[in-house]
Amino acid sequence: MKNKCILKNLIVISLLSLCVASCFEDNVPTSYSQSFTGDDNDPWPAEWLIPAEVSSPLTDASIQNNRGYLEGIAGSTQVTRMVMQSTQNINFEVEFRFKFSNLAGQGLGFYGRQNGGRLTGTPQHGQGYAVFIEGFSNGNTLNLELWHELDGVETRETRQRMSSLVASNNSIYRVKFRVEQTVPGVSTTLRAKIWLEGESEPAAWDVTSLSSTAQFPGVGVLQDLTGGFAVDVYNESQTGGIYIDDIEITGF
Repeated sequence: MKNKCILKNLIVISLLSLCVASCFEDNVPTSYSQSFTGDDNDPWPAEWLIPAEVSSPLTDASIQNNRGYLEGIAGSTQVTRMVMQSTQNINFEVEFRFKFSNLAGQGLGFYGRQNGGRLTGTPQHGQGYAVFIEGFSNGNTLNLELWHELDGVETRETRQRMSSLVASNNSIYRVKFRVEQTVPGVSTTLRAKIWLEGESEPAAWDVTSLSSTAQFPGVGVLQDLTGGFAVDVYNESQTGGIYIDDIEITGF
């Protein structure tokens, strides 16, 4: 009886492993939810990892007041990143909320179709599509931007100055980011919107980009690509971190 139970458990584990692998191989949409509940100074949930690199600019990735906190060293080339490969999608929509601790010197990025790398700091150079919220270039006005990363080099595709949106360290924002394959092997549509916590979600997207091989020849490698996710903070010239929580990813 004992041997039969062990055999049964091994069969169940094997089937689950095959199912997980099949979801990625067959591009079955997956979903993910994370609210960063925990004690202060706990690490980020186990599925979020520091990219494998010799020298990471990360100085703090912890839970603070039931929010994820991410901080890196200051410097114009220092992007601090946490990656998650346990959830992967081609097409997805993600919503999250965040708060800057030093808006005038920071930006926050959220990546999809991501490969676990960080710029050229990892053996596998970073790649993916991102929404980026920039606070450091316009004083008290945010920019909402769409980017791609190829072989560790980030390129902005488009931006929108959010002049009607209150910008401050005390404000909590919600962001929605959608990535959808438009033409197989050719183009992907990126969309994003941002609004203040407590206000109604805007009906329209604030910024849209058709990321095509015609306009950006290198993005062919990102087409029809199943990839993971990443969060990063960019400190232009000052120290500080960002707070993020209520991440909801829906594949489709």
